[in-house]
Amino acid sequence: LAERQAIQADTARGDGLTTERKRHESDAAYADAPLTDVGIQQAERKRHEISGWRTRPTLVVVSPLTRALQTAAHIFADDLAAGVPIVVRPELREFFPNLASS
Repeated sequence: LAERQAIQADTARGDGLTTERKRHESDAAYADAPLTDVGIQQAERKRHEISGWRTRPTLVVVSPLTRALQTAAHIFADDLAAGVPIVVRPELREFFPNLASS
């Protein structure tokens, strides 16, 4: 949502610059933002949708970003509670070049 608002602000200004988007991408809070209430609701709906799967995951692989970990925790809560391991892979995270230099 915040990214979309930044893009809309740049578009509305009409000068072709991406100042707001770059500012948004330079914000460490954006780079590792937690799930919003809407994101939690979406993850819980997905958990319900997959509850009928006959074949269950034997491994959950996720990026180290907070929202990715939270999404996996919600969607695969039953599997994780049953002992399915979760593996965090740093190479799965997004790269924000505007944060890399700071």
